[in-house]
Parts: sequence; structure tokens; C-alpha cells
Amino acid sequence: MAIVTISRQVGSLGDEIAQALAEDLGYRLVGEEDHHLLAGKYDPEFSEKLEKFEKEQGPGFFERLFFSTPVYLSLYQALVYELAGERQVVILGRGAQIVLKDIHQVYRVRVVAPMDCRVERISRTKDMNIEMARDFVKKYDHRRRALIRQVFDQDPMDFKLYDMLLNTYRMDMAAGVAVIKSAVEEVRRLQPVEEATNILMALALGKRVEAKIRTEFPGREIEVKGELNGLMLITGELPSRDDCRAAEMIALAYPGVTGVVNHLRTTTFAYGF
Repeated sequence: MAIVTISRQVGSLGDEIAQALAEDLGYRLVGEEDHHLLAGKYDPEFSEKLEKFEKEQGPGFFERLFFSTPVYLSLYQALVYELAGERQVVILGRGAQIVLKDIHQVYRVRVVAPMDCRVERISRTKDMNIEMARDFVKKYDHRRRALIRQVFDQDPMDFKLYDMLLNTYRMDMAAGVAVIKSAVEEVRRLQPVEEATNILMALALGKRVEAKIRTEFPGREIEVKGELNGLMLITGELPSRDDCRAAEMIALAYPGVTGVVNHLRTTTFAYGF
């Protein structure tokens, strides 16, 4: 068993490879519907907004608005951790490679191809002329790169984010699947994925607690890291000691939390005369 994330450039065959790889391995392909279903379990309003923005505004728009809200970003990260914790999954896009960057059992793939190759593919599959296809690819590339920078402060073309950079210029879908599958077999041998499950579920719990605290203290930079056995590590700043204690009590009251290490600082300045 393994956990795979696939980031891709438009026209690189990344979507097709992700689908075929999941089928070949007998894994579940995690896409938009999976995020929606799990989001509904966390927060119905979260799920409704996720679906509304995608249907009414098209891809990309909802993410720029949606992820600009810290509470929803925390919940999204919780979603990714929990979905990855199921194991035997291929997670497609949406910055999952960044959210899961510290999990050694995750194999992170970036599927790319030269511009002309991608333009030709888009022209063929979307029935566009070459100029229209080129404009489509350029706009899509710019939008996705800007989104990842805005949300995660990362460049999706930073090679450190990936274990494999797969150029499909001289490949078809079957060849791409074969290359990734071979690498995944080695990851499964070297990094037993069972060891990651508890860690991922703990991180997911931490992000849900983080969202709860951020709801009560909007605009504040609060981070919660979930440790094993339900322990929460809280860092950041709040205006007063009472606020820091209140955040701690919110965490302690959350189902599944067994203890809190409170490293919150206060931003209150004392003036003496």
C-alpha cells in the first residue's frame, strides 16, 4: 500500500495517468467529490461553499476566495491528511503534495511536458485551433501557479516538492503509469505506509482544532499540530492571557483531544510609569 499525489500541468496527461494508475493499483482516486463528501462531515457550510464556488464560478475562482479564509484552509488541510490516512489513494492536485510534504510514505509526482506538446494535445482534445489552445495553456499555467503561491507560499515548479518529475513528451499514458508504478513499488518496500496512518489522523485532528480556534479568534495566526494520542501543540499569538487560556479550553473540549501544550504568546504591551 502507498499514498501518491499527482500534480500536473494542463495537457501533460497528468489527469489520465492519475486515473489509470489508481485503476491499475486498485487504489481510490481522490478528486473533487471526495473533498466535498468529507467536507460535509466536518462542516456543512464548508461543503456548501466548496460546491457553490465550483459550480457557479468555475475552477480556480473558488480556491482563490475559499483558501483566503484561514479557517477553511485549516479544514482543507485536515481533509487532505484524513484522505491520505486511508492509504491506497492517489490524490490529484490542489496542493496535496505541499500539505503532505513531511510524510515520508507519500510519493509525490509532478507530470509535465513542453509547451508545444501540451498545446497540441489541448488543441486535439478540446477541438481548438493552435492559437486558442496556446492561450488556454498559458492562462491555466499562470492561474495555477499564482494560486499555489498565494495559498501555500510555494512555487509548484520547485523540484523539492516532488519525488518524481515525469516528462511525458515521449510517453503515452501507459508509459507514464508504468514508470510511476515501478517507483511506488519501491516506496512501499522502503516506507511501510501503516506507520503513517496514526500520524496523518493526528495531524488531521490538529487542523480541525486549529479551524475551531481560528473561528473564535478571526485574523489571528494560530497553528495547532496534532501529536499522537490526542495531544495538541498550539502556537501563535493572542491579545491576552485570558485569550490564550480560552483557546486552550476550546482545544481541550474538542472530541478526541486528550491534552494541550500551550505555547501561545500574548501581544499585549505593558507600559510602566
